[in-house]
Amino acid sequence: MVTFGGGKRSKAIHSRQVLQNFLSMPTDSPGYQSQQELIHTYLSKPVDVFLNVSYTEGTSVAMMEAVSCGISSYCYISGW
Repeated sequence: MVTFGGGKRSKAIHSRQVLQNFLSMPTDSPGYQSQQELIHTYLSKPVDVFLNVSYTEGTSVAMMEAVSCGISSYCYISGW
């Protein structure tokens, strides 16, 4: 599992490696990536699904980039 981002809580999430312990799989946390770096990552590594866990963002640019690379994408339904 790879997690991206550079928000306020990203250091805490990445340093605790909660996802690795919970899912029992290797994780990578590259943090913030430019648009070109992110698209390169999507195209060069096998990706099964893009999951956006933001409660407020809805359809993000990152999600649209994932879809444009052929990656199934899911997000929280905001505004309901």
